Amino acid sequence: MKKIEVSLAEANEFLAGVPDSGHWPTLSIERKRGALDLAFAAVEALGYRLPEKPNYIVRAAICMEALARTDAQCIGARKAAASGVSAAAIGHASERYASGGGPDGLWSRTAASLLRPYALRSAEIGGPRR
Repeated sequence: MKKIEVSLAEANEFLAGVPDSGHWPTLSIERKRGALDLAFAAVEALGYRLPEKPNYIVRAAICMEALARTDAQCIGARKAAASGVSAAAIGHASERYASGGGPDGLWSRTAASLLRPYALRSAEIGGPRR
């Protein structure tokens, strides 16, 4: 798969309209680029048949995955799951942690939902192409 380039300007513009993305503008340019690269690698690892010319949905999924990979709460949940913690509760609030991220390996549920149609198109005998 050809690398899908999502520019910092495009990611900044997209994420400006996303609730709970307040930490994104505070990140360094290097951190944002690194997050976008990790997000693309995570999407690529799924092996889905994405369009030759990436559309808005694929680009939005990469932005959402990059956001999740820089979110302190998400990172904390990933570390807890990696250390064997399956749930935590404080007062009336509780969280459950899935080991290894979502079932598809993405950290962002929104990104996974956006890419779900491509998973269905990739389904064939033997699973998605790699």
